[in-house]
Amino acid sequence: MRTEDISAVEIALKQGRIIAIATDTVYGLFVDGSNERAVQKLYELKQRPKTKSFILMSAQGKDIGKLGVHIPQYAQDIIEKCWPGALTCVFKREAQLILPFLENQNSIAIRMPNDVDIISLIMRMPEPIIATSANISGAQVLKTASDVEQEFGDAVLIWELNKGISTEEQSTIISCEQQNSWKLIRCGSIPKEKIWAILDEEKRKNT
Repeated sequence: MRTEDISAVEIALKQGRIIAIATDTVYGLFVDGSNERAVQKLYELKQRPKTKSFILMSAQGKDIGKLGVHIPQYAQDIIEKCWPGALTCVFKREAQLILPFLENQNSIAIRMPNDVDIISLIMRMPEPIIATSANISGAQVLKTASDVEQEFGDAVLIWELNKGISTEEQSTIISCEQQNSWKLIRCGSIPKEKIWAILDEEKRKNT
């Protein structure tokens, strides 16, 4: 099933449905992160082990500290230059953010997508939205609405935004859990050299 109506997507998320959306990277699967049954359905649909978490999609940019994560200064420098965009940052989690997919997790992955429609959807939702790539775990990421429809059928609602995907690469993932250093977890749209260049530039400004 497909829709172009953001209100229909909002209602479906609140009802616990899984939404497929063409993001600024690849197709993603979105659910209401506070809905335990929706999170469980997402794990089942992707055949994803419970030891692996999902990405929280943020519209807050540099204000993500409100989500209950610790943000080292170097991480703040990185996200100010790379968000919104194809960079996912993993932060140390603090207790105040309690969501079903974070059970037994000491960290949380967050991304601010570079897409005004998705940002608008995030801001309309009263609860956090979580996302993951549209594929069965370990399989190739799906890149078109037709591929998503063929793989998942009526298990997902496809939000058609009348636009193509700007890149066929997934987001770059870095860990910002350490106070003084970051670690590359997954290569993606943003090269690690760009991140080093940002940090080098900030270092020169402060010397």
